[in-house]
Amino acid sequence: MRYEDMVADTARELTKVASFLSLSATPAVIGRAVQRSSADTMRQLEKSQAQLFTSTKDTRQDIPFVRAAKAGGWRSALPEESVARIEEAWGHLIRWLGYETIATGKQTEESAERNQQAYFLVGPRP
Repeated sequence: MRYEDMVADTARELTKVASFLSLSATPAVIGRAVQRSSADTMRQLEKSQAQLFTSTKDTRQDIPFVRAAKAGGWRSALPEESVARIEEAWGHLIRWLGYETIATGKQTEESAERNQQAYFLVGPRP
């Protein structure tokens, strides 16, 4: 499951999750779950209940936990240096999962080896 797919068609992806978990979920149940977990609903809950949850309790209230809820926001939010460091450490896995990296180029021997390690650890790419 990819975040981009959840954003693009939440009901479809949630139906897949329910099926994977062998849960019977009607379209009405899926629809309610989608509505209750929408970014707007989550932002409202954050404003009214942030102090009740460990992930938002005692955090800066001027920086929302629920952000834009759009795929690719990191491209404008992260400094280039941060992106480079993330890709240096995780680029092999990012590419293996089918995502593009900023620092594209020839696959090095090291990245080829890391791709093999990722395949060994988690199986074939979806």
